[in-house]
Amino acid sequence: MSAELPLHQHGKSRVRVARTWREGDVHHFVEWTVHTMLESAMEHAFKQGDNTGMTATDTQKNTVYIIAQRMSQRCSCEEYAIALAQHFVRQYPLVSKAKVTVEQKPWTRVQLNGKPHDHGGVQGSCQHHHSRY
Repeated sequence: MSAELPLHQHGKSRVRVARTWREGDVHHFVEWTVHTMLESAMEHAFKQGDNTGMTATDTQKNTVYIIAQRMSQRCSCEEYAIALAQHFVRQYPLVSKAKVTVEQKPWTRVQLNGKPHDHGGVQGSCQHHHSRY
């Protein structure tokens, strides 16, 4: 009797990303904590000891940074999560599903003389915005 692996998933958690978009003199800053979980056809890794085609956790972490950098326009954490999940599914043939969770830390623009500063920010309260795709 041969055992079957109905589902294989592996991921990377707590990847911290800071991203700034510069629009003229005004800078827009976000800080995200990203978690990725990939489902893939990796039964051969367990049956034959062959990891060919597996998207390693270091690859997942580096991809989190690369996709953030490629987001050339200011975006929401939801838009980023979708772009990241789509990248994993499109780029890696054995990946059938990508689950991405993004937590955004609250940053607010500093006020100087009653006006918002162009690029100064301060971390706000402990409320987090969560997105899951």
